[in-house]
Amino acid sequence: MTSKKTKPLIRTILEWGAVGALAIAAYLWFSPPPAPTLAEYVIAAKTKEGGHVRTIPSGNIDLDGFAANCKNTPLVLDNNFSDHAAAWPQSNFIIINQKYFAALPKVQKLFTFYHECGHIAGLRSELNADCYGVQQGLKLGWLDQKGLDQLCAYWRPKKGDAAHPPGKKRCERMIACFNKSAKQN
Repeated sequence: MTSKKTKPLIRTILEWGAVGALAIAAYLWFSPPPAPTLAEYVIAAKTKEGGHVRTIPSGNIDLDGFAANCKNTPLVLDNNFSDHAAAWPQSNFIIINQKYFAALPKVQKLFTFYHECGHIAGLRSELNADCYGVQQGLKLGWLDQKGLDQLCAYWRPKKGDAAHPPGKKRCERMIACFNKSAKQN
């Protein structure tokens, strides 16, 4: 025979178990698919119409005369990729669309590359990855006040999207990171 105190406890445990099961189901249902491996991405990209993909296993890339590298993170050059660049930190590679990169000024190419490198370093926030890009620019010598002004002129009018804050906010963060890092150097 169960006591009166035990019955509510059992019911509470069952209720919380049901809530937990629903939470897990919702997480699995609404979670994005896992990141592809480098090999999976390359195979999928090559099967797209006009898919010409090249990998740089060493991660060394020349961006307008600057030898860029993100801790030897492999690079995928994919001119069919839907954006300028992206990072897959879970699978440890960066994608660059050189077709889009070609139109960018040098400072924007380098900033974009090191922004993605920030994601590889574990920074999930776009604003933190922006700050990482600015810090790397100062540290490596490719970013100065004129370059920061160019970055803000590019980003400030952008509206943002589900993953990226509006350009004005990004620019404010870049300026703050620049000023803080410049004082430390």
